[in-house]
Order: sequence, then structure tokens, then C-alpha cells
Amino acid sequence: MSASTTPAAVLHITSPGDHAGSRVVGVLESAWSAIRARHREVPAVVLVTGRGLLQRRHQWGHFGADAWHTDTGALVAEVFVAGELFDVGGRAVLETLLHEAAHSLAHVRGVRDTVGHGRFHAPVFADLAAELGLTRPEVADRVEGWAECRISDHTAARYATTIKALDAIRVQVDEGPLVDVARARAVREGDRARRAAARRSAARSVRDAVGEGKERANRDSGGWPVGRDGLVDAVCGCVPARTVRAVAGALREAPVICGACVRPYLPTPGR
Repeated sequence: MSASTTPAAVLHITSPGDHAGSRVVGVLESAWSAIRARHREVPAVVLVTGRGLLQRRHQWGHFGADAWHTDTGALVAEVFVAGELFDVGGRAVLETLLHEAAHSLAHVRGVRDTVGHGRFHAPVFADLAAELGLTRPEVADRVEGWAECRISDHTAARYATTIKALDAIRVQVDEGPLVDVARARAVREGDRARRAAARRSAARSVRDAVGEGKERANRDSGGWPVGRDGLVDAVCGCVPARTVRAVAGALREAPVICGACVRPYLPTPGR
């Protein structure tokens, strides 16, 4: 893999002393154990951390199935958590761990929860995330799907002790493109919220237009039963009768004649 030309963030662990990295991994392992204590299907994994900048893309976390071999030959998954998340706070770290735990559940159950090299999260991922205490987004993102599942206040309260332990590990991001990761996430979520609002507004406009079209069709129908698409059912004199669907105004302007019985098509009493 070629090196990225994007300047990398510099991480400083503000908990001084020896084995600082071990303490970071240790608190992540404790948090994962807390998740497993509540959800027995979540498997044991190898927890790793580091800078979350991969090439030009930032990655908060990652689940890698069967990434490690044990001394007994067994395969164990890996969960990566970006060190920058500690600068955001323990709640953000736990949210990412729960996100990756949802991926681990999909792997254990043999469910495919992502497509497109893991980028687009399918609806089944949101269902798994909800099992673990995350709240699914109102709408799916066009690129990442249902990935933006957020930790609820109720779930955060259940893991209050775990979040406090995660908060005790402070990582300061001094430089690079990820200095204000919390703001970057807020901006991204704000953009998605605006796009969702625009889609809802467009959907309302379409419903209003359809409703106006139906009302207009009812006014022009002369009392004939009009369907949701603004058309009426009309039958001829054949036995059994043949049916056509047409605009009411067109049937009133001039008769539409059946080629078999040579009688006009007339509207039916009901649909």
C-alpha cells in the first residue's frame, strides 16, 4: 500500500507513564467485555487502536472477521477503534464499539450486513445495531446506507461505568486534518439531516400534486367513479363485457366504440 500524502493527525495520550498504549487497549477490552456481558452472542475479539486516517478517508472503527490465529489454530476477529475518538469522549468510543459489535453479530449469525466492500450498510445492520442499543437513522445515506446508528441516552446510562472508564483515557489531537473530529461529524450529520428534510419535502409535494390531480379529475368526471390515477373504468355491451380505462372527459366528448359489439364504452357504477 502506498503512503498517503495527507498529513496525519498527531495523537498525544494525556495519561502519562509507562505502558500508556496498553492502558488504552485494556480499557477497550474492558468495554468490549461489558458489551459481551449483556449480549452473549457477541464474540471475543482482538482489540487494536491507532490513528483513524486511512489514505484520505477517516475510519472510526472496523470489524475484521477471522483476522487473527490463536496458538490453538482458532480464528479470532479484530476490532479497530480510532484513537481520535477518545478526544471526542467515552460515549463516542462506546458507540463505535457497539457499531462494530453489530458487525460481529452479523458474522456470527452468517448474515451479510454490508455490500460494496463493507461501505454500504444494509437494513439488517440497523436491526442488529438496535439489538445492542443503537438508534437507527430516519433515512439511509446514499453512500453508507444505514451506518449512522447512534447510541441512545438509555443505552449510555446502562453503560455509565464503562463510559466513565473510557473518558479517563484522554487523547489530544494536535494537528492534521482531524483536529476537530466532533465538529466534522456534526457537519456531516447536519448535511444528511438537511438532505433528509429535502426528500421529505419533495415527497409531500408529490403527494399534494397527486391529490390535486385526483380532485381535478373528480371535478371533470361528471360524477363517474374516478380511480386514484384519475381514470374511469368503462365497459362495452359484449358478454362478457370488455373493459377499458380512460379519462372521463374523453368519454364524454365523443363515444369510444367497441369493435366487437359496436357499442360505446360506458363507465361502470363502481370500480
